[in-house]
Amino acid sequence: MTIDKIQQECQKYNISNYKINADMSIDVKGDVKITDENITKLPLKFNNVNGNFICCRNKLTTLVGSPVIIGGNANFSGNMLTSLKGCPKYIYGHITFNQNQLTSLEYCPDYIGKNFNCSDNEITSLDFFPKNLGGKFNCRRNPNDQEFVFREKSILDLMIKYDNIDILSKIQIYNLDYENLERQFILHKIINEETIPIKINIDILTKCFSLLLIKDWFKIKKKSFISVRSPSSFYLKYF
Repeated sequence: MTIDKIQQECQKYNISNYKINADMSIDVKGDVKITDENITKLPLKFNNVNGNFICCRNKLTTLVGSPVIIGGNANFSGNMLTSLKGCPKYIYGHITFNQNQLTSLEYCPDYIGKNFNCSDNEITSLDFFPKNLGGKFNCRRNPNDQEFVFREKSILDLMIKYDNIDILSKIQIYNLDYENLERQFILHKIINEETIPIKINIDILTKCFSLLLIKDWFKIKKKSFISVRSPSSFYLKYF
């Protein structure tokens, strides 16, 4: 794209305070708003936008050309996206992809300062969940929203993989048994002799200890549990 063409596109979309980089990408001071234009791809190659980046209610099928860094919020809702490839890498505000056709979280941002909304899509797995998420993750009204395989198991696997119980407080899914997941995570930590996080529900921790002590006392063993040597040694070890 030539400099003249970039200038024409910036004028068309009311982008005024910008700088053209050597690779023909642009940095913008302020907001970018491209909505209800029926475009299938971004008209410019963005690099750094220090305000909000709003590109909703179009017909985007690709995110190629998206800013690498967005200082405010990003909104790509109401498009025809099936993949997050080309997605911004760093968003310091909220990012929204609701009402698209996404099937995976692959290529999601490396950093999201606030909330991540991907409700009303076709996502079937929590694989590629963002490692750095400052706010809530909303994946309601996706195909497997009501199924155990999408909720409890995948979320527990995620908590164990990242060793982070705070993930549970970020995820927003209908009918999620938060207490059961917290209990399973704590049990996993105890069984594998790992450090138990400080930010936990004490009542749930007590139930976990009681459950394991009872199982050891009556010599009830299951594949999912490692028996404790004795109640007294267990308490001495963890307190």
